[in-house]
Amino acid sequence: MWIIAFLLVFAIMICYLVSVSYGVCRPLFYPRAAKREKYAMPPGGKVFECVTSDGCKLKVRVFYTARRQGRAVILVPDGGRPGTSLYRQAEWFLHRGYDAVLADQRGCGRKERRPVTLGYREHRDLRLIFTLARRILGEECRIGTYGVGVGAVTALLHACLDERVDFVVADSPWSDLRERLRRILIEDLQMPPYPVLWVIEWMSRILAGVPVKEVSPLGAIRRRGGLVATPVMFIASETDRGKEMVRELYEAKQGEKVFYLCPNTEETKDHSIQYGFQMEAFLRETAEDKRAVV
Repeated sequence: MWIIAFLLVFAIMICYLVSVSYGVCRPLFYPRAAKREKYAMPPGGKVFECVTSDGCKLKVRVFYTARRQGRAVILVPDGGRPGTSLYRQAEWFLHRGYDAVLADQRGCGRKERRPVTLGYREHRDLRLIFTLARRILGEECRIGTYGVGVGAVTALLHACLDERVDFVVADSPWSDLRERLRRILIEDLQMPPYPVLWVIEWMSRILAGVPVKEVSPLGAIRRRGGLVATPVMFIASETDRGKEMVRELYEAKQGEKVFYLCPNTEETKDHSIQYGFQMEAFLRETAEDKRAVV
């Protein structure tokens, strides 16, 4: 009798662990909000399409400045969002003489059933998009990357893979996927990370084919010896619980680097102006002057 009771309790525990793990993984790998949001199509520009090695089709929109200055930026949105979600940021770069390349992320299309892989496959997609951008804009064009959230993680992983990148602006990245999942369990669900985290790592391979251990910008930067050759600007918000992870990435990065902590203010207009000043200073003093991007 006790064996039946033990097996019953064990089965209930397994079901509970699987259900919690699924509840954590599903919104990360298949974000519904990203599919429901609609973005106005910006005027002008040219649309290209690139196909990844696993058959994923991504749209790439290229917008040119009035005066071509031989410099450009690839804007990488948060997980599962189209490139057009960063059109405001693209306008900011266009006004400062940068050609803007808006790249879609995996899973952004309404009919696209591919999961968001939180940078695991996206950073290889970005290398393909970077090659396409060089072919379109010219091999002599200096190109950097700008990413937000998962897009920032993608940009950092790509910079560790591709030496052609001239600068990176990483807005709100996280340092390690396992640590991010651990914080979700502790801070959002108020539960101990283990053994749920072990089940999540197993489920992430089933749902998205993502090995959690391999999605780590911090580990990638350390393996590249601190990513010395590429200037990087790290951005975090004072209200962001993950700002310590951004600081950890900043400390691991060697060479040219900037850390900007956004003030805790509800005045979004003042915040955006200060944000722009800080990024412009980085591009002028680090990415442009010291890497001859102009």
